[in-house]
Amino acid sequence: MGIFDEIMAKEKDYIQIIEIVEKIAEIEGSIYKALMTLMHFRIDEKIPCYQKNDYFEFVDIDNDNVSTFSANELLWHLFQEYMKNGGINTEIKKLLDSEKEEFKEYFWLKSDLYDLELIKKLGVLEDFSDNQDLLETISFDDFVKESDENLKKIDVLYPTINYAEPHLRSLYLATLFSEIEAACLISGDDPIKMKALIDSGDLNYNWHYSVHAQVVKTIERAILSKGLQLEHNLITRQSLQQFLLSNGQTIQGFNTDIALGLLDQTRYGNLTIGHASPEHYQQKNKELSEKIEQLEKAYQELKSIQSINRSNLDIPDDLKGLELKNQLAKDRNGMARIIAKHLWSLPEHQQTLPKDMVKHVTGRMEHFCKEDEIPKDITSMKKIIALVVPEHLKNKKGRPPKKSIT
Repeated sequence: MGIFDEIMAKEKDYIQIIEIVEKIAEIEGSIYKALMTLMHFRIDEKIPCYQKNDYFEFVDIDNDNVSTFSANELLWHLFQEYMKNGGINTEIKKLLDSEKEEFKEYFWLKSDLYDLELIKKLGVLEDFSDNQDLLETISFDDFVKESDENLKKIDVLYPTINYAEPHLRSLYLATLFSEIEAACLISGDDPIKMKALIDSGDLNYNWHYSVHAQVVKTIERAILSKGLQLEHNLITRQSLQQFLLSNGQTIQGFNTDIALGLLDQTRYGNLTIGHASPEHYQQKNKELSEKIEQLEKAYQELKSIQSINRSNLDIPDDLKGLELKNQLAKDRNGMARIIAKHLWSLPEHQQTLPKDMVKHVTGRMEHFCKEDEIPKDITSMKKIIALVVPEHLKNKKGRPPKKSIT
């Protein structure tokens, strides 16, 4: 699949608001009743509205104060039109072509809709795709929950991650994975959100989602070393299951069945040919002992990656919101000053001289900047942070100032 095909494929995760309106109209009897139902349950307040732009980006527009319509305004506009044309007595179940054309760029995210009780009750999403059909017919709670007995078996050898977030539902059923999606299975992050952050080049990604970033690097290395198999430039489900298991990691509802099968075969031999011989068990025990030792080493490495989180970075309170975005994206000097100002506010750095502060600031910036974006010499960095040097340190240069001759 080419890059352009991947961009176009994003649309399958969304559905036009007008399509939802018509589907509910078929169930409830008219466009008017469908609009009334959606507004009564305040669907527009519960999930964001997206607009597809000319670059095939889906942008959350509910709070941008730029777009012509939000979901509420769109529904209200149509409601007023159909109230004039018969209101509750109308039996019109299809929108006009002109209305479809006017509102064709407004979407809801399918995964958001799946979480709404109204949509579940109406069953309007049950015919979109094979995976989504399955989600409608299988209880997700039953799908991700294993019995306590099975979990205890797995936990003898493997630590198990138990995620139940709605944004991971589709990944449990997928047969092919991008690198970002594969990493989300381990980190528990939302794949749509992660892809949007990475594609936009937002530096908040490396700052706030360091675990996901590290796992992506691990996945990339596994692909290069042939530890993961690709099909159409996407990671296959089987190789991802085996890769996680070989690194001592099981994810409940994704590869726990393989772990259970491995334990059963180790204990009882190949069940398809009857009971195995004692020699078979001895050989299996030897192989399993070696495998456990390898898995333990791999697990400790993976565990060290997952232990990285936002709290480890001691992020300055100043680096938040719009100021963070502006400073990190456009002004490296401003970033250096904010970090320096924060560090000087800490008790352990209140007496740190500017020349010594340089190395602390440089070390922090390495988390978020490319190597060539950080000044290499002490003099340049000292000039940059000079504006925020505390008053009591401005005359301290490592030796007493010269006394004037009177």
